Amino acid sequence: MRSMLLPSPDERIYAPYKIGALVEVLAEQGIPAEESLRGSGVEASELDDPFALTSIRQYMFVCMNAVSLSHDSTTPFEVGSRLHVSAYGMYGYALLSCLTLRDYFRLAVKYRRLATPPLSIDWSENSETVVWTFPDVFVANPSQMLRRFLIEQQFSLHVTHLEDVAGRSCPPLRACFAYPAPAYADIYARYLRCSCFFDQPQFELVYDAALLDQKPH
Repeated sequence: MRSMLLPSPDERIYAPYKIGALVEVLAEQGIPAEESLRGSGVEASELDDPFALTSIRQYMFVCMNAVSLSHDSTTPFEVGSRLHVSAYGMYGYALLSCLTLRDYFRLAVKYRRLATPPLSIDWSENSETVVWTFPDVFVANPSQMLRRFLIEQQFSLHVTHLEDVAGRSCPPLRACFAYPAPAYADIYARYLRCSCFFDQPQFELVYDAALLDQKPH
């Protein structure tokens, strides 16, 4: 299954919901919004403005600020756990309206361009598993630390979204990461609620294929 081409990083076409969630988490750590947003071109007042539009580059800039300002390794996971499908406007409504979880997988990739996507995603299935894959293709060229931050946030977000749509707990079977285990590797299993493996050939989030034909509650 192939996702749509990633958008231009400078198109200001996205509501600032992802930026807002990140600024909120950093504020709880004592980091003022003005510091979190510094250099991004986004003002704190825009986070609650229903007409404000931002770009992926601006979002990634705020993520880069988070990497340098935050000393809490849970930050990207916590942001991902708060970004519920309902925050995604019409895209989120479409996902919540799916008749089966297979439809959810299909639509999530087909209309990925609508979700402020900093990186590419894909999915595949076989008789036993359904697998989210992350081909390591980013809209912009992040540093190694920012790349890891975005991957951690994306994995946490995917776990959150599937449970939002399913309406129940459905943790992954395992998560695979194509980089060495960080010093805080225990955090991964805490947020993703599955076994996590590092130094793997590619980034994967693996679920039981039996989910696909189930109906959301």
